[in-house]
Amino acid sequence: MNVAQTPGRTQARRWSAALLRLSAPLVFGGSRVTTALARTMWAEDSEARRYERFWPPSPFLDPEVRGRSPAEEWFVFADHQIHLDRLPGTTGTDTTVVLVHGGAGHGRLLLPFALPLWARGFEVVAPDLPNYGRSIPGAERITLDVWVRILSALVDQEHARGRRVVLYGLSIGGMTSYHVAAENPKVAAVVATTLLDLREGDARDAAASSRFMSRVVSPLGRALPWLFDGLMLRAGAVGRLEGMSPMRDLVDALDEDPRIGRVRMPAAFYRTLSERSPSREPEQFTTPILLVHPGHDLWTPLALSRPFFDRIAGPRQIRVLGGGAHIPLEQPAFDELQRTVLAFLASLEDGPTDLAEP
Repeated sequence: MNVAQTPGRTQARRWSAALLRLSAPLVFGGSRVTTALARTMWAEDSEARRYERFWPPSPFLDPEVRGRSPAEEWFVFADHQIHLDRLPGTTGTDTTVVLVHGGAGHGRLLLPFALPLWARGFEVVAPDLPNYGRSIPGAERITLDVWVRILSALVDQEHARGRRVVLYGLSIGGMTSYHVAAENPKVAAVVATTLLDLREGDARDAAASSRFMSRVVSPLGRALPWLFDGLMLRAGAVGRLEGMSPMRDLVDALDEDPRIGRVRMPAAFYRTLSERSPSREPEQFTTPILLVHPGHDLWTPLALSRPFFDRIAGPRQIRVLGGGAHIPLEQPAFDELQRTVLAFLASLEDGPTDLAEP
């Protein structure tokens, strides 16, 4: 549960979500989605709109595109009530892009990365993975495996609609997307801004808030999960949120956000980030993948993603952006990211496009 919420407020949200589940659900296996219900208009969501001031000037975000509000849905998996933002596709494509946020984010934070895709006709879905955003977690303890199962069920749902499903992960959302694609053949392709394998010690050192955290606390958590898994920790206590962006105001906004930085996750989540092995290691991975890595990511530089990427046996492409921090909102990296991702998505429909660096 998001500890920033009061018990009464949480109970009210649970009742609201229960009503959603009873209202004209469409059933896909063990999951349900109810569309166009209980909408919270983007224009009224001050907690999300605070990030709009950090969006860069860009031809991909002209005033008409910026003014687009996502439709809200609830996706129910087991007893997890997952909040989704959806930008319906227009014409000329049957591709749905599922945006996957990282360990300190939510779906609506990724709107500047969703809107350029929607403006070119692609449908975009951005879930809030528990405990982040507006989603209401179920009774089970949240781990990386829970995230993977939720996303895999969402892939199944979109595929059942006849959609080509592409996962697009930012930050650790990149490796989360890889995990989903490794076990769900319905994923058509993966886009990732990082592929950080936290099983490796140098990756854990870079991601953690301190060497003490990565070399003392983290090994203790892995050795004694029965003792530590239930501890509830903020992302800022585990990782270096200041590494996400050179924009100090953005980092502060993330840290103070009741649906991001103020959320506490169980230590089990962070433990599984660093020890879960994918169903298919890179040498057996055959799903097309694009690594579009920020060129000035001082938190998790390319050198940490490259070893894992270079082991991938299947179709793989890489583009190193000209600058751009961990959240690549700076120019010219932002526009280069949009062009690269759009070209990759087009290649899935029209044939391969070589995006690899020389």
